[in-house]
Amino acid sequence: MQTPSQSLASSRRDVSLLFDLDKDSELEIEVTAHQWWWELSYLSATPSDVFTTANELHVPVNTKVRLKLKSPDVIHSLWLPNLAGKQDIIPGREQDLVLRVDREGIWHSRCGEFCGLQHAFMRLALFSESKRAFEAWRTAQRQPSAEPQTDIEKHGHEVFSKGACTVCHAIREKNTTGYSDHAPELTHLKSRTTIGAGAAPNTKGYLGGGILDPHSIKPGVHMPTILQKPEDFQALLVYLETLK
Repeated sequence: MQTPSQSLASSRRDVSLLFDLDKDSELEIEVTAHQWWWELSYLSATPSDVFTTANELHVPVNTKVRLKLKSPDVIHSLWLPNLAGKQDIIPGREQDLVLRVDREGIWHSRCGEFCGLQHAFMRLALFSESKRAFEAWRTAQRQPSAEPQTDIEKHGHEVFSKGACTVCHAIREKNTTGYSDHAPELTHLKSRTTIGAGAAPNTKGYLGGGILDPHSIKPGVHMPTILQKPEDFQALLVYLETLK
């Protein structure tokens, strides 16, 4: 059993560790909570190294990571049980949350503040991996999208780039760049495990269903139903499957 002096010393060590964690972060990620998905921008002093993804957060083990939290619409809350607790995200204000994960694994999070109809399907998966694996993932994410090779892939690319998809979604290509905060960035869509912020697995079937009838996957989602010719739809789906 600890003496009072030992207990006080232990508490001081804990406080010191918390203050130390808040200093000199090694990685900064801007986390923007939207209705109802997470936008993740990996920041860098070199502008060309900045990239954006969605709904799946990758961090290296034993690394101080600063999450810069913001919201453009309503109050959300990032809840990371067993890692960093719960932090409210209030429109017009930026909050920071610093964490360090000491082992590899997957942690499942979700919005911790009721934010509308699809609050329950606003999930965020945190992947903690070795520094080598993280660097490989980050290098791949910085690359532009895969160029379409076959005729059907080229047709699908045309359907995407000349249709309604680009009103909300962006894909970074070799000779063009784009950004949108209306919907998740799709450059490496197929590197993610789910669609709709955890609403469904990222399989061809669910992806197709989400395009034809997004409300069947996530009722109330802001994505509209866009009618397409069968040949255009199939080509679009084939093209999206190449975005790894």
